[in-house]
Amino acid sequence: MLALVCGLLLLAGCGVRPSEVIPAGDAPKQHATIQVMLYWLEEGRLVAQPRLVGEALDLDGAVAMLMAGPTPSELAFDLGTALPGGDFDVSVLSDGNGIEVRFETSVAGWSGLAVDQVVCTAVAAENRYGSVAAFDRYGSVLVAGDDFSFEARQCPLL
Repeated sequence: MLALVCGLLLLAGCGVRPSEVIPAGDAPKQHATIQVMLYWLEEGRLVAQPRLVGEALDLDGAVAMLMAGPTPSELAFDLGTALPGGDFDVSVLSDGNGIEVRFETSVAGWSGLAVDQVVCTAVAAENRYGSVAAFDRYGSVLVAGDDFSFEARQCPLL
């Protein structure tokens, strides 16, 4: 009996009468949020910190974002950098076997932690936007400038 009553209620509906489609304008626009992994220093240690961006970045864009330094919110979390401030050109090349990051500035005085920030950020960006199948996440990165080339190295955190 209870099943019959429930079935009748389902068939009766809620009293809402069918209607035509009611136009309501365009569908809402969604802005995709993409995460890029940047490597900063926290208490002298290298740490990964995701940053949300509105569009995909290539390798050059990820390294340029790192070189621009931490945002105020990242600074509020005591994240810092060993990289020098300044506005200089950077080019990043990847051939699937390794990455070369070339700066149009002096790099001879950069610390190992500064170089590791660049190396890890470049590897993370390549794995995110490049061919992961072609570039093993343990691939090596060469960091060079106008005056010096560091020995190619791997990201110590990966």
